[in-house]
Amino acid sequence: MIETQNCGGKGKPFPSQHMLQTLKFTGDEKTFFASADLHINQTCSSWENPLWKMRGFDCKEDHARGVKESWNATCDENSTCFHLGDIVFEDEHGENFADILHSLRFKTLYLLLGNHNSGQGIVYKRILAEKFPEVFTIGAEVYPLEWEITEKKKVVFLPQYAEVTINRNFVVLSHYPMTSHNKMSKKSIHLSGHCHQNLPLTNKDTGRGKRLDVGWDGWGRPVSFFEIKNHLRGRNIDNLDHHGEGINT
Repeated sequence: MIETQNCGGKGKPFPSQHMLQTLKFTGDEKTFFASADLHINQTCSSWENPLWKMRGFDCKEDHARGVKESWNATCDENSTCFHLGDIVFEDEHGENFADILHSLRFKTLYLLLGNHNSGQGIVYKRILAEKFPEVFTIGAEVYPLEWEITEKKKVVFLPQYAEVTINRNFVVLSHYPMTSHNKMSKKSIHLSGHCHQNLPLTNKDTGRGKRLDVGWDGWGRPVSFFEIKNHLRGRNIDNLDHHGEGINT
């Protein structure tokens, strides 16, 4: 979060950065969804086996259509969605990114940064410059930053890390997976992407503790929070450090 204060002199405001507060949600847990790593428009020209081919598509164009169709078959206009980084590639002007958001079904989409921010970063800077020109000028950032793309659809930009509660369930969101996450001794859930199900610690089938990779390669669609809770049900808290089971620090 950023607040402006009077800095004296000419009386111009300057930004003062603070920790992003926990975002709190209530409602039907079947209407909250998480996903990551859509990787739309990734050419993979140097790959022996391109990502779109590994996902069962014949080309990157078919992949893009398939991802959108799967998303829209899962979510609707009342969905609250969290995407944990890496939506689109090779989008230097942000046009493809904007088109993707217009084509996906959701009511509010919370977007975290990943390590591939083509398109998303451009549009974020554009909205920042429009809403907070004095902040944009000095190279600072504002989170959360809202963008109403239509009267019924809103995008909220977040940094690479955020904490939320859904019906008082504490959830740590990050593009990158963590071994030790906040409130893990209190059964908090950690959702991440980035690894394309290649990390056993967060893999949907081999994961340990309340960690879960919600990336596209494991699910092929956004996954609801209701399903996430059921998937993790029965897993023990993972005590890889002193924040594990039975220790409340």
